[in-house]
Amino acid sequence: MEWTNIISMVLGGGGIALLTSLLTLRSSRKKAAEEAEAEELSNADRIIKMQTEYVVQPLEKEIKKLRSSVNRMERALDKISDCPHSDKCPVKDALQDKEQNS
Repeated sequence: MEWTNIISMVLGGGGIALLTSLLTLRSSRKKAAEEAEAEELSNADRIIKMQTEYVVQPLEKEIKKLRSSVNRMERALDKISDCPHSDKCPVKDALQDKEQNS
């Protein structure tokens, strides 16, 4: 065999190996990118669940309690005018003072 034939056979085989390596690398990079994106979405879902569990739900409970308290307070204030002692009621006087100072 001549040297040129040997060199062309080595280079030809090397070219195929190089092409195979490039295709494998490309598919590996694509797979890694897809896995990274899936992990990122999974992390985002976990963050949303944690925010809901530790922030949103406790705030919703607190808002519900506050609404209930405000409703009770409004019902009590509505009854002040029906009270026989309303002319000397310190709560009514304090509320009227606050309204006038606002």
